[in-house]
Amino acid sequence: YTPTYTGTVDAFKKIVRTEGGRALYKGFAVSSLSIFSGQIYITSYEIFREFLLKSNEKSKLVSPKFIDIVRNSVAGGCASLLSQTIVVPIDVISQKQMMLKNSNDCSQPAV
Repeated sequence: YTPTYTGTVDAFKKIVRTEGGRALYKGFAVSSLSIFSGQIYITSYEIFREFLLKSNEKSKLVSPKFIDIVRNSVAGGCASLLSQTIVVPIDVISQKQMMLKNSNDCSQPAV
């Protein structure tokens, strides 16, 4: 096995020389959509925390002593699940786009 690139600068030069400058940004448009994942996580986390607090006030399922631990854990898990459900498909598309030979020929993967 011989590495294609000897380092970051070598990779940059070879990619620009062989594929052009646009090749450095393959998958950028789709990848930039993942910026919203952080916002989705934070927003849904706060919504879940508030919902769980109000639900527990009515049901008294969890004692006040443990409500913060339970509420934060459940809200964090739900927010992560929601965020990853949105982000993972975007990452898959981005990675596949980066692996394509060029953005005009979607049937030819890069070798």
